[in-house]
Amino acid sequence: MEKGNIILLNGVTSAGKSTLARALQGALKEPHYYVATDTFNEIICPYAAGKGRFTGTKIMDDAVSVMYCLIRDFSDKGLSVIVDHVMTDDGKWFSECIEVLHEYPVMFVRVDCDRDVAMERARGRGYTSPERLSQIDDQLVRLHMHNLYDLIISTSDNTIEENVEIIERELQKRDQWDAFRKLKLVIGQGMD
Repeated sequence: MEKGNIILLNGVTSAGKSTLARALQGALKEPHYYVATDTFNEIICPYAAGKGRFTGTKIMDDAVSVMYCLIRDFSDKGLSVIVDHVMTDDGKWFSECIEVLHEYPVMFVRVDCDRDVAMERARGRGYTSPERLSQIDDQLVRLHMHNLYDLIISTSDNTIEENVEIIERELQKRDQWDAFRKLKLVIGQGMD
């Protein structure tokens, strides 16, 4: 059975990944399942956060590990997936995702967004604390250091429709997606 496509959208908080994923689901001819880090965060955090429990990162790291297995399993069943993720290059999630999925048909998409636009969108989503907003600046520094992507798009320069069309065209080039395989080699040699 042919493995399902994995469209992995990686960008800062409030870059427009979720909106783009929904637009892709509506536009693509084949069904694509939607998997997001925020969904896994919502599975574990609403009850824990308010009670000061599970404040360490281990519980989220465990959930994200399961998310990677779910993405892999969808692909193994021939089902295509759109992944909405924030993976910094120096984090555990980044290396683990590459380890689990480097042999799969992953279109690794860098989702760029101007800082001011991301900040405005974050405030519109109710992110008003300085700590929450500073995540965007932290992610902007640590997110794309490797600069190995199959595709780079901008949600502040392009419309949703334009980005959907760009990704639709890239879906025709599945045999050229190699960012994850290259990143696997880079990680094996120690990223510089």
